[in-house]
Amino acid sequence: MVLTLFGLFIALFLLNVPIGVALGVSTILVLMGTDFTLYMIPQRMFSALDSTPLMAIPGFVFAGVLMSNI
Repeated sequence: MVLTLFGLFIALFLLNVPIGVALGVSTILVLMGTDFTLYMIPQRMFSALDSTPLMAIPGFVFAGVLMSNI
């Protein structure tokens, strides 16, 4: 699957397709060939946001801004 993804990306890249389009098209074509459903995308996005270290980053940035302004 990984070789197919890179092969499609490089083939589209060599055909002068823009990089963003080549990434999107190659990813969609590879995902269509697997048992991946579209319901998995938002499920994985929201489960990744449930990470405690990711939730702490805005607090540390806000604390740094407050400390630099005082």
